[in-house]
Amino acid sequence: MRRGVTLIMTIFLLVFLSIATVLMLSLSALTTKLTSDSYLYEQAQLLAKSSAEYTMLAISGHDRNTTALANMDCINSINAQYPDNVNPLFDINISIRYVGFGSSAANNCNSYIDTIFTPETNGTILLDVMVRSNDNLQLNEPIVYHKRTLQKP
Repeated sequence: MRRGVTLIMTIFLLVFLSIATVLMLSLSALTTKLTSDSYLYEQAQLLAKSSAEYTMLAISGHDRNTTALANMDCINSINAQYPDNVNPLFDINISIRYVGFGSSAANNCNSYIDTIFTPETNGTILLDVMVRSNDNLQLNEPIVYHKRTLQKP
């Protein structure tokens, strides 16, 4: 009689330890996924910030201050991939809108507001930066980060 009780207790102990091991492994996998997703989201935020700075650098290389509006040289969008075009992790799309450059039909710029009455605001730029995770990452939930900012070059 005593040997049967010990066998049953041993089986229950093994089942309990198996359940505990499976629970620890699933929590470990969940923690790893959350850490990875958090890392990728932070990377998307940093890419959006650096893309906005890069866009301001690219805009500063174009002549927007010419007197003839038809000759203005504007960048309206920038599309990039990070880290490279062969196996990208993120797609970056930047939409650029210019504030106060006159009629958008008269120049090559995407105007957001054509008529500005304060000279300090004239020439402001509205940037929409969208960073999306590429399908190469094979994530269950894609990472999308949007940053909108007003800049004065």
